[in-house]
Amino acid sequence: MGLQVESQYGCRDTVFLPVEVLPFTVYIPNAFSPDSEIPENRYFMPVTIGVDPGQFTFIIFNRWGEPVFESNSPENKWDGNVKKSGKVPAGNYIWKAEFADTQGSWHSMKGQVLLIR
Repeated sequence: MGLQVESQYGCRDTVFLPVEVLPFTVYIPNAFSPDSEIPENRYFMPVTIGVDPGQFTFIIFNRWGEPVFESNSPENKWDGNVKKSGKVPAGNYIWKAEFADTQGSWHSMKGQVLLIR
């Protein structure tokens, strides 16, 4: 179906323009367990469709506001460890995500995740 118009004199015209709808979805779980028997539950990271992987930042903070994990790729997942000290304790952690979608719109999200040991 196209856009149809009619003038005051009864002249009609129709125009067609293809529209491409690009999918965009971001889902961020609220809990994970590195020791889970289910492989998908061992890591924490946003699940995305339509996010520009070159414009992505994800940071997880402990209760004191110190970063415990940072990523610039949606494929780099947190396993509940910190490089310097190993495993972090079970508990709530705050995350912040900033990214562009494939159309160039900028998004910022924040929330919390429960790490279960």
